[in-house]
Amino acid sequence: MGSTDGLIAHVSAVGFERFLEEQLAAPASSYPDLPAMPGNQQVGCPAGSPATCVRDNYTMYPLQVRFFQNALKEEDQLRQRVALALHEILVVSGVSIRQPSAMGPYLNMLHKNALGNYRTLLADLTLSPAMGSRSTWSTTRRPSRRRTYRRTRTTPASSSSSSRSASTC
Repeated sequence: MGSTDGLIAHVSAVGFERFLEEQLAAPASSYPDLPAMPGNQQVGCPAGSPATCVRDNYTMYPLQVRFFQNALKEEDQLRQRVALALHEILVVSGVSIRQPSAMGPYLNMLHKNALGNYRTLLADLTLSPAMGSRSTWSTTRRPSRRRTYRRTRTTPASSSSSSRSASTC
């Protein structure tokens, strides 16, 4: 996480354009596919299972561990940083979504699309089970795109150089 002397030396040696090409070509780091939490905890973690069974399979813990493993060891540092920034903007929270089985595919989708087309990213995000849990689509009978994504309309100012935003939500 962060630049190292070795990375700085590498970028200096190959140049910025070549470094970007390497980052674009690097395979995307990934998150594990986790099973959905069964209705009966005894099914997922029967008697005799390790004490960490629930933590290791049905919480955000494995995703958090993988985040740090990726950040420290994987080569796709640019993709990871862009994916993290997108995760901060396109908020799907582990607090409101308690199923890591929905969060893992969401994080993989961010990594897959981090260095790609933003329109494709939004399309994939819309179809993500994590976003379906987060959006009003899961609680309303008639989904409305206006309730799912906040849009801002900019109108030109009549006498000044600044613009004003009005939310259409």
